[in-house]
Amino acid sequence: MSKKKLNVDAVLNELSGKSSYFRRGQSPILEEKRIDKINDQSTARPVERPTGRSGDEIADKHKRKGRITRRYSFEAFLDQIEELKKISLNAAIKGDTVHVSVMIREAIDVYLRSKRERNNKENLE
Repeated sequence: MSKKKLNVDAVLNELSGKSSYFRRGQSPILEEKRIDKINDQSTARPVERPTGRSGDEIADKHKRKGRITRRYSFEAFLDQIEELKKISLNAAIKGDTVHVSVMIREAIDVYLRSKRERNNKENLE
């Protein structure tokens, strides 16, 4: 079985700028220099990296609802996370929107409320 010969004319056509993959009027060599220039600019890290939304914007969004949210990372048991995801998916199937983070915040509220009630009860005794 012989190797397939390279179609030189087709390659020259691609490299000469007649291809739909290259911009007209630009040679691949100029394009390569432009990419190198972009890469040189992108390797310098800015002092402050912009994020999608600032913490203030997030706080403002939730402040309207009366409370401010902050993003934290906590550990949870895998079975807890799986069950919360199932609840969220079942709600989505029914057309509702129930976010896992909302369920977790509600559970924390219930826990803190019960903790305060127990502490108040103990202080009264």
